[in-house]
Amino acid sequence: MKKDGITLSLYDFLDEKDSTSPVDKNEDSLLFSFFCWNINNPSLKRARNQAAWLRKQSADVFVLTECKHSEGCNFLEKYFQTFGYYVVFSKPEKNEYGVMIISKHKLT
Repeated sequence: MKKDGITLSLYDFLDEKDSTSPVDKNEDSLLFSFFCWNINNPSLKRARNQAAWLRKQSADVFVLTECKHSEGCNFLEKYFQTFGYYVVFSKPEKNEYGVMIISKHKLT
């Protein structure tokens, strides 16, 4: 499977003129990786395979698109919560699609 991605540093979002910033400007402490994937509202079987594959990835945050209030997407939510990830999933109504955000870091 081809992996495309982007690496961002939190330093990229800091105002360089602000010398009072409490953020440590050590590049290693500022790296934060995202992985975005259109999961196409998976069946429960496919969601199990996706979950196992995603857990092997090194990204800090997974952004999953085309999520529905379905058995497969609800499984993904509970699966990652069980392993200590922070999950935001506003379950879409009716036949709508939504987004699930899964993070190794607390979301506010």
